Amino acid sequence: MTVFRSQHAFLRVDFPPERFGMGTSVEPFFDEHGNERMRRKRFPPVKFNMGMALVKDASSVERMRKHPGMGGQFWEEKEADTNAISAIFSQSASLPEGGLSDADKAQLATMQAAALKVLAVANVKKVLADIEWAIVRFRVSGFTPPDESKRPPVIRAALVLLLDLLDEQGIMPDDDAESTDPGNGAGAGEGPGLS
Repeated sequence: MTVFRSQHAFLRVDFPPERFGMGTSVEPFFDEHGNERMRRKRFPPVKFNMGMALVKDASSVERMRKHPGMGGQFWEEKEADTNAISAIFSQSASLPEGGLSDADKAQLATMQAAALKVLAVANVKKVLADIEWAIVRFRVSGFTPPDESKRPPVIRAALVLLLDLLDEQGIMPDDDAESTDPGNGAGAGEGPGLS
């Protein structure tokens, strides 16, 4: 699979038959006498999504490389760059052996409470220590903690992102699962304008 990039988020690269010929697949059409015939189809276009196109077919890759837009409207990404970008955006975390302890749950609850407040300068070191603890405890990869020189809002934002990652990985305790019971509330469906 080859990755192509473009500054145009939703670029569409067409392959005009006069330059690239026709593809090998066929489609039916009706001639001037109404008889059904078959003709070869054009090569399908390559469509970019958010500035990226993943091209799997080797012949399509070669057509992209020979396209006049190559190097201008779009370019081929080196495999090393693709791997580096993938590593940056692949984040993971895992539960420690034996699951969450009561101490883990208490620590995560403290971190959640800190994420809901404006971070004071006096609390920066504590929050950074909590972030480091979570990275080690839950074997977090692909997440770079901020350093102490960053402003408190940046550090708080990193804390929120880390907690979101832990939640996505199923690590955050679900304390309010029992308290949310839809449909059992008294007076459900009653009130002004409801029947």
